[in-house]
Amino acid sequence: MKQNTIRTDHIVIGSGIAGLTAALKLANSGSVILLTKKKAEDSATNLAQGGIAAALKKDDQIIWHYRDTIQVGAGLCKKNAVKILVEEGVERVKDLIARGVNFDKYRDSEISFTKEGGHSKRRILHSGDSTGAEIERVLLKEAKSHKNIVIKENIPVLELLVKDQVCYGVLAEQQGPYIFLSKDVFIAAGGATHVYLQSTHPFVCTGDGIAMAYR
Repeated sequence: MKQNTIRTDHIVIGSGIAGLTAALKLANSGSVILLTKKKAEDSATNLAQGGIAAALKKDDQIIWHYRDTIQVGAGLCKKNAVKILVEEGVERVKDLIARGVNFDKYRDSEISFTKEGGHSKRRILHSGDSTGAEIERVLLKEAKSHKNIVIKENIPVLELLVKDQVCYGVLAEQQGPYIFLSKDVFIAAGGATHVYLQSTHPFVCTGDGIAMAYR
């Protein structure tokens, strides 16, 4: 069987918010191939209804967001991970706004923050009841139009290619084997929720990326 080999500077696996954001960042330093096993829109991001929490309001503080999260985590939170989330999350949300994500606003164009369980302040940004779809729309549009990014749909990645403990590419499949070679590989393939019988996540969430990394 014929084997196709393609070279690029960077490989990204997954087309949700993590994969698209990584691809857009990496495109500043070279060519990017983004691989997704179904359509690019088939991601958990695209189905996410709820908003994003960030301490952006003038009457809010990052430390309050941190304390709220630790409290409702009931001892299960990794404190360093929460610290990264609440601190860096503010800038990442600002990035989304700068890229053109349309979060709901009042008539005076001020962002309409809502309050959800566990939060002591109104800090939830949302876009109707389709926040994830709005984020996916903006990031995917930008990625598709970027000269350094090539999105390849319907190509499941099967294995990471590793030699001397260095990953140098991936083995994929599309009516035959494909080998993609690169300087680095970013796994943003989503979770494994469809190992369970019932899930509201898309059917692509079968843990492929987690399994490849584990192997």
